[in-house]
Parts: sequence; structure tokens; C-alpha cells
Amino acid sequence: MADAPAPDLHHFAVLRFRRAFWKASLDHRKRFLEWWLEELRRVLGTVHVYQLTGLRPRSDLLVWASSPAQDPAAPANFFTAWSWVLGRSHLAEHAEVIDTLWGLTRPSVYTGGRDTGRGIDAKAERRGRFLSVYPFVKSAEWYAKDTEERRRVMGDHIQIGRKYPEVDQLLLYAYGLQDQDFVVVYEMDDLARYTELVGELRGSLGRRYTVRDTPISTAVYRGTDDPFAPWLD
Repeated sequence: MADAPAPDLHHFAVLRFRRAFWKASLDHRKRFLEWWLEELRRVLGTVHVYQLTGLRPRSDLLVWASSPAQDPAAPANFFTAWSWVLGRSHLAEHAEVIDTLWGLTRPSVYTGGRDTGRGIDAKAERRGRFLSVYPFVKSAEWYAKDTEERRRVMGDHIQIGRKYPEVDQLLLYAYGLQDQDFVVVYEMDDLARYTELVGELRGSLGRRYTVRDTPISTAVYRGTDDPFAPWLD
């Protein structure tokens, strides 16, 4: 059997701009945001920016950063870099981080290792218009089931997902890392199709073992041409 691929760490930060940011001049806001994003990408590598203003209360920005985690020191180095950028860019003067979700990729135990959990490629040049991210917790009853029974139940879930090839998914494992078992990420161009998928999943066999799958952050991708337009009007 081939060795499992090295995990990747994916980190999602929800930020809210402070009153001082909105009071600053348009030019100051633009220069700050552009410089801060440049610093993030310089020390973290793969970084994407999403709009939450108008989509989630008291939230303005979703930052998705990903990094290889081949060795045990990699996550610590990632978070050290995050802290360095937050301090160096004086982000606290302009915004506050109100939530974070993060976890690691690994091969699925329900597909014989064929699915590595990397349905969404963070390094892909093209991004979907929308991203939806939320924590996911399953019940103790679920984990008490044997592997074959869980595989049978998840087979129903997987078959539903395959009916919506235009909606990509990334599953992150967060056991013992945060308050949730997983972080679930969906990327899509059509919100209507995405809600159809989620609605159908609500009726799947595995739904009865769900303890929590909120709060949900659905965000609009801000491309490289004008990533900060919503906050510079």
C-alpha cells in the first residue's frame, strides 16, 4: 500500500473591521489592506481573501491560508508566522479576529484511501465564486459504531455528493485541535445548487448523528484584480 500523502494545514480566520478603519481615509485603507495581504502571502504562501460584509453579522473578511504540514514543526511555524504578520501590520488597530477554524487533511477512512480529502485545491488558479466553511461535530453514538457500519452510512452521504459535481468539498480533521471534530469547506459558483446539495444531505442516514454544524460562514471570493473593493467605497 502506498504511503499516505503528507497532510496540509488549512486555517480560516473571520475578521471584523474596527471603527478606526472606517474612519480612515480611502487611500489609507487601500494602502493598509494591500500591504497587509502582501505580507500575509509573503510569510504564509497560499492566501485567499473573501467578503463577509453583508453575508454574516459583525463580520467583514474571511482569510483562508494553507500550508504543507509534512513535519511536526510545520504547524507551529505557521502560527508563528500568522502572529508575526498580525503584529507587524498593526492589524489590531484596524480589525479584530473574531473566529478561527482550522484542521489537517488526511485520506478518508470510508473510501479505502482513494479519496484524500483534497476535493478543493487551495493552490488552484481558478477559485469558485463562493466559499462556505463550518465546524462539524458528530455524536458519541456515531463513534461507538464499528467501521463497517459507519462506512455503510457514509456511502449514502458520498453518493449524494457525487450528484453535485459542480460543488467541491474539502474535509479537515480537527480532533483534539479545536472544539469540533471536522471543518467542512465547500466551494461553488452556484449557491442555489449548493443549497440543494445541503438540503438533500439533511435527509441522509448520517444526519441523525450530527451534533453541531454551525456557525456557517458563506463568503464571496475576492479575486486578485480588486480584492478589497467592498471595503473601499
